[in-house]
Amino acid sequence: MFTLTDDAETLKMYPFKFVLKLTFLLENNGLTVTYHVENPDNKDPLYFSIGGHPGFQVPLTDDTKFEDYYLGFQPLKSRVRVPLVAGQGIDYAHRTLASTDANLQLHHEFF
Repeated sequence: MFTLTDDAETLKMYPFKFVLKLTFLLENNGLTVTYHVENPDNKDPLYFSIGGHPGFQVPLTDDTKFEDYYLGFQPLKSRVRVPLVAGQGIDYAHRTLASTDANLQLHHEFF
């Protein structure tokens, strides 16, 4: 597990107190990455966005192809996506539902 907490330097760029814990679990044929965000400030909400963009070279074996792979989300449910705009902050007016209620089949057009 990796842990990152706010300090004087992070508060200059991101004005919220936080605790971010990342856990990586390699088990059988899968990798599970867990992001756990804690808000140590009980009086104000903590607005955040996780920019986790791991990369994997697929196919992993000669008997598979790129399109055999997918991104899976747990739990499968819709999530509200609130855009962050550089220099302006949170853009509530353009929030949408993120498509995380089903597995996302990989296609080269995505990249």
